[in-house]
Amino acid sequence: MVRKKNRYLLAEVLFESGKQAPSNLNEPEFYKEIRDALQIGFGDYGLGLVKKSLNVRYFMEDTCMLLVRIRRGAESMLSNVFLTVKSVCGVPVTIVTKHISGSIRCAQKYWIKYSRRKLGSTLRSITDPEEKTALRQKLDEINKTDFSDLFNYKTGNSFPKASNKTNSGTSKTKNKGGSFFQKTSKMAASGNL
Repeated sequence: MVRKKNRYLLAEVLFESGKQAPSNLNEPEFYKEIRDALQIGFGDYGLGLVKKSLNVRYFMEDTCMLLVRIRRGAESMLSNVFLTVKSVCGVPVTIVTKHISGSIRCAQKYWIKYSRRKLGSTLRSITDPEEKTALRQKLDEINKTDFSDLFNYKTGNSFPKASNKTNSGTSKTKNKGGSFFQKTSKMAASGNL
């Protein structure tokens, strides 16, 4: 059996004049707006091409990042559609594609690097010493954070785990290396990420 190949687009949602994300924005609202923009921009053909694979996986309100899954080959179409979405639930927005990857894990790694770069540039631009030390403490706190709940979906699992059971039901191997998120946070703390 052949596995379906998808692409994951990580996009930043920018609000008018730097406002925070309203609490009424969620995944279904973004899905409706993206679907309508696909219909307008590419017609029935474009919508039919990607409707089955289009899925807004996650919207992070605190960081305004959006993760969307689409079938391989249609990522440029979706990236163009992001530029035409002007409002979600009546809230004016601009959606900017930041990264296209083949898996959620790669999207997560990029998001962590992007956030660190963004905080680092903010840290360099601050002139007030008190604000600078407060932001440095936040950055140190982020480096020590376990990102296991970053893409925690409604199912409660970040990623589906492969079964380690044989046909007889006994376990073949045990995971000795820890989860992906534990490894990522260890790499981030040591500066290797």
